[in-house]
Amino acid sequence: MNGTVHFYFNQLLGPLKISVDGKPIIQKFLMFSRSTSRRYQFRVGKEEQHEVMIEKVWPRFNAGFRKQTCRVFIDGALLREY
Repeated sequence: MNGTVHFYFNQLLGPLKISVDGKPIIQKFLMFSRSTSRRYQFRVGKEEQHEVMIEKVWPRFNAGFRKQTCRVFIDGALLREY
């Protein structure tokens, strides 16, 4: 994959930022939500493009103080979970 994807999320304060090659593509403030997951999808690359999806999952109660999960998919295949 050509390009660097940077994912930043502050679990306690709520800002989320995703950038590709240093250029912001998604910026959100996620302090409160009724949902327990969210997906972010975007394409990277110019000549060789890839579909990137980042899925963020959190517990319903006290999410800012509990473990949250992020999954990164490239072209539909799970690359990493942390």
